Amino acid sequence: MTWTSGVGRACGVLLDAIVRLLALARINPNGLTLMGLVVNTYAAFLFGYANGDNQRRMFFYAGLVIIGSGFFDLVDGRETEATRSRYVRRKPLPFPPEPLRSAVIQLTRNRLAAADGRDGRRGVWLGLLDRLGLGFDS
Repeated sequence: MTWTSGVGRACGVLLDAIVRLLALARINPNGLTLMGLVVNTYAAFLFGYANGDNQRRMFFYAGLVIIGSGFFDLVDGRETEATRSRYVRRKPLPFPPEPLRSAVIQLTRNRLAAADGRDGRRGVWLGLLDRLGLGFDS
């Protein structure tokens, strides 16, 4: 076992203990996300208020805050309800496929140009899109 794998295992044990404690405390994962957002916003203020006199110190503190905010991401990233969903674990089907999408867009552009030539009177294709709620009303 290398020293890096030992550190990884030790951090994993510590992280699992923290996750178990947070589960017992019934802290919502969204609350952890909010805490991470607040911590990152504080780091942004530290970056923003740096000037020539305190630049090194403020950047150092902001870096520490950003590293600390990674903790919330680690804890929040552990098996939440959203990550257990089959929709997250499987790659979705590409819909619609790119060649079909391009053909439909070209057809619609062609029909819009034709409608412009007929004083705005729409044909069958644009009428269908309007009925489906996909129309291009102007």
